[in-house]
Amino acid sequence: VSVLIYKELSFQRLLFIMLDAAKSTANILLLVAAATLFGWVLTANNVPVLFMDFMTSFIHSKVTFLIVVNLLLIILGMLMDSGPIILIVGPLLYPIAVQFGIDPVQLGCIVVFNLAVGQATPPFGCCLFAATSVTGQDIMTLSRNCVPFVVILFFCVFLASFIPAIPLGLIWLIN
Repeated sequence: VSVLIYKELSFQRLLFIMLDAAKSTANILLLVAAATLFGWVLTANNVPVLFMDFMTSFIHSKVTFLIVVNLLLIILGMLMDSGPIILIVGPLLYPIAVQFGIDPVQLGCIVVFNLAVGQATPPFGCCLFAATSVTGQDIMTLSRNCVPFVVILFFCVFLASFIPAIPLGLIWLIN
């Protein structure tokens, strides 16, 4: 429309914009591909099941479970894409969470909030890499600038984990 109807954009400029978009998308998709491959390797080697067996052997309280889950998900969120993490870890955490009396909706919120924090945190936060290609800033500058926001996100994770009324509030209002 900008090229043919409004004539505000030349074909050369359009090609440059398309090439720039392809470069930005390729950076992100390479990270997603690496994270997906990492998830496949973990699954193929039965690491999630071994880890969950290990977790259930030493976790005996709801608070300990929530702390371990939060740490695990933030670390995984820093290293992998959210999709594979949800597919690999979600089904393994669900039965243990139900055992400790954690509502599945609360668990889902905890997972999503933790992964959001991980995606915005170095070393491999996909959101940071997407922001570098858009803003033109280097990863170190962006990492320093996002620290206040990551602190706020950590606080939100804490609230959602230990105050069930926050993630479940809307459901309680509906019922």
